[in-house]
Formats: sequence, C-alpha cells, structure tokens
Amino acid sequence: MLEIKWRSRPATYKDVKDFIRKVKGEFGSATMFFFSRSGFTEKAKELCEKEGVKMLTPKDLGIS
Repeated sequence: MLEIKWRSRPATYKDVKDFIRKVKGEFGSATMFFFSRSGFTEKAKELCEKEGVKMLTPKDLGIS
C-alpha cells in the first residue's frame, strides 16, 4: 500500500499513524510505502522504522 503526501511540510507522526491504522484495518498486513514530498519529522521517521513502513522522498525517486 502507498500513501502520498504532496505538501510543503514534512509528514508527521499522525500522518504515518493514520496510514498504518488504515492499512491494518483494511488488509491486516501489507507492505507499506509512504511518499512525502517534504520529508518526515523525526517522530514520523521513528514510527516508520518501528512499523516497517518504507519512506520515500522525491530524492529517492530521482525527482526534484
């Protein structure tokens, strides 16, 4: 599953938590990717690492 946030601010802990809750509620388990145009807050990064969410930014995809 993939979530995309195309904002001028970093993805927050709440953004990631809501995504995880949505995926687990609908599918139980799935590979999760979270793309954020402006990166991630430190708390969001920690949650992604803890829950196995793969973080993506434009730099990861070779776009700016």
